[in-house]
Order: sequence, then structure tokens, then C-alpha cells
Amino acid sequence: MYLAKHKYALIPVFVLLGLFLLIVASGTARAFNIDSIPEAVNDAVFEGEDLWLAKLLISVSVLVGVGFALAAAKMEVIPVFIVLFGVMGLFIALGWLDYWLALVAGLLVASTFAMKMRDVLGG
Repeated sequence: MYLAKHKYALIPVFVLLGLFLLIVASGTARAFNIDSIPEAVNDAVFEGEDLWLAKLLISVSVLVGVGFALAAAKMEVIPVFIVLFGVMGLFIALGWLDYWLALVAGLLVASTFAMKMRDVLGG
């Protein structure tokens, strides 16, 4: 009943889940160097075959987790996109995500808002 009454009650659960996954991933990494996390995931999941896919898997997993946490908080759409693009920018800066994925996502968001504005203004 507590979760049904408070809309922000699931945020700590998602934060703890994310921290747990980070600890598990860093447990196999060497001395918790953040650059070695994709290598550890690559070794564990893909047997050292595909580092790019391991980086993409980590990035998308965190983005989905952040998106679910924000959806559970029932935030407005614009702040959710701002946070998600901020997290995406962090992964681009770390080199775990290619910039063209952010460009494609930005174009999809812009076209969605353009269609909504067309419906509101033009009918």
C-alpha cells in the first residue's frame, strides 16, 4: 500500500539496483577503473569478442534504468528528455556511446514534438 500512495517510493529501489549493478560490474574490473568496466562486461558476457557491443549494452541498460526511474516518478516529458540526454552525453564523453546515436535520438524527439506542435497549432 505504501508504494501505491507515494509516487516517488520506487526511486530509491531503482537507485539501489543501479548501485548494486555498478558494484557487481566493478567487482570484476581491475581496481575500479571506470574504463575497465566495459572490458569486464565484454569478458563476462561476450567472452572478449565484442567490446563495442559491451559498451552499448552498458549504456542502454543505464539509460533504460534511468528512464524507468523517471517514469516511476511520473515526471513531465521535457525534464525526462533533458536528464536522458545528459546521461547520454556522459556516456559519449566516456567513449561508451557513439555520438550518432544521440543525434538520431535527438531527431526522433524533435520530430515527435514537431508533430505535436502541428496538431496543436494547425489542427
